[in-house]
Amino acid sequence: MSKIRQDLVWEKIGYDWANKKMLVKVYDSLQYIVEHSVSKPTWTNVIKHMFVMHNDNIDRINVNGYYSTIRRILKDIKVIEYYKGSIIKGSNWDRFYGDEDWSWFKTNTNGGGYGEIINGEIIKSNQRDYSAFKAYADSMNDAQHEDRILGNI
Repeated sequence: MSKIRQDLVWEKIGYDWANKKMLVKVYDSLQYIVEHSVSKPTWTNVIKHMFVMHNDNIDRINVNGYYSTIRRILKDIKVIEYYKGSIIKGSNWDRFYGDEDWSWFKTNTNGGGYGEIINGEIIKSNQRDYSAFKAYADSMNDAQHEDRILGNI
């Protein structure tokens, strides 16, 4: 197996590709829980829904702490807010779920993680080739599907 060229990943996808990949994983579940679910729109319910949608075993994780950095990023870039313990749409909800690519914000990749809005300023290292990201994500999904079929996960 060949090693992935990190310089190419950062140049083509962006140094924060891993966080944005995790945002993609919660994307549909967050939208469903906030806009359509009869359950209270909480982060726990978003994560539970995500696990059910991906056929993952929810019993093997602590749902409350799962993806807490992603929740913080979504709050920092004003996609979500909290009102009386429930998630509500933030001022950038429509921008996040619209047709615009995600170059309008960046994320920190350290353990504390944060999101930051880039006010129209495009930083070269933050420009993305989403076709490369999509190809990578598709290959990972195919590999995980194959592992599930073989009983490896």
